[in-house]
Order: sequence, then C-alpha cells, then structure tokens
Amino acid sequence: MAIGGLALVQLCLYPIGVYAHLLLENVQDTDLIVPLLVSDTSIFPLWAGDFLFVAIVAAAMSSMDSVLLVAASTGYKNLLQPFYRNDEAGVAGQLRCTRGMVVALAILAAGIALDPPGDILQLTIFSGSLYAVCFLPAVVLGLYWSRGSAGAVLLSMAAGILTLLAWLALGYNAGIHEVFPALGVSTLVYVLLAKVSEQRVDLARLVGSP
Repeated sequence: MAIGGLALVQLCLYPIGVYAHLLLENVQDTDLIVPLLVSDTSIFPLWAGDFLFVAIVAAAMSSMDSVLLVAASTGYKNLLQPFYRNDEAGVAGQLRCTRGMVVALAILAAGIALDPPGDILQLTIFSGSLYAVCFLPAVVLGLYWSRGSAGAVLLSMAAGILTLLAWLALGYNAGIHEVFPALGVSTLVYVLLAKVSEQRVDLARLVGSP
C-alpha cells in the first residue's frame, strides 16, 4: 500500500516540473514554482487558484501538527523526564512541559523558515539522509541481528551524523552523495561495537564461570 501510494504521489508531482518548464520562464527558486503556477490567472482561474492554495495550506498543517506533537512528546520523554525522579512532575506537569515544547519548536521552525538554509528539495534530501544514517543500521540490524547494544546504536548514529556533516562541509558531495559514506560509517561502527560488546560479555561469562 505504501509503495503504491508513493508511486501515485510521484506521478502527480513529476508533471508539475514538466509544465513549469513550459509555462514559466526564468524561475531561479524552485520553491516558487507552485505558488507562481497557482497564482497565475492565465493557468488557473481565480476560484481554482484559491481552492488549490487552501488545499496546500491544509496539507501542510496536517503534517506540521503531527510533527510538532511527536517532536514535543519525544523531546519531553528523552530530554526532560529523566531529570524528574519518580515522575514527580505528574500528569499536569508533563502536559505543561509538552505544550511548552510544542510552542518552542513552532517558534524555532518559524524562525528558520524566515531565512531557510536551502530550498525545500535540498532540505528534504538532507533530512532523508539524516534519517537513513541514524535509523537504517539500528532498525535493520536490530531486527535481523541479535548482537547489537544501546551503545552501538547511539555511537553509530553520532558517527553517521558527523560523517554526513563533514562530507558536506568538505564539498565531497559533488562527486558522491553524502548519504553513502555516512551510511557506511554508521553501519561499520554499529557492527564493530556490537562485536566488541559481545566479546566483553563472553569474557565476563568465562571469568565468572567456575
């Protein structure tokens, strides 16, 4: 279902780029293609442009609210809750902290959107690369290989992110996309640390055996 839905979405998106080349001239910022198409009355009548604009905003809001809720919940669970002993914050305290994180993350995102570090396509590719180097080794090896550990997961994530950022900073992405070396380093670190952890466990068992 997911693959079929993604294929349908892509088939709807790719023609927009083709039409943009035919209908628009001298477009330097790819983020402006859809707004220019929607607002051009020679392409869409006024009522259709307004309808499409509302639909785009509604789609964006349906994604943003979910992302903010997940980010705030996980942020509280992993960043704030460990500092409370025996859940002393209580349910009301948890709710206040989570709401506060929703507001803080929304303000942060709005501030970044005022001067984004790249266009939507570049940011999407970058975020996808981060997801891959952080979660692919941990999820795939965690499911199909029983030798992993929490330390291996955390350090593989850190190594993958650092490799990704260093590859971009050095400009090597012009030849090889940054996700490939970062994913390789992340996977290698996971495997090596998992083997080291396993050897330590075996040694401890051997020393403790009668």
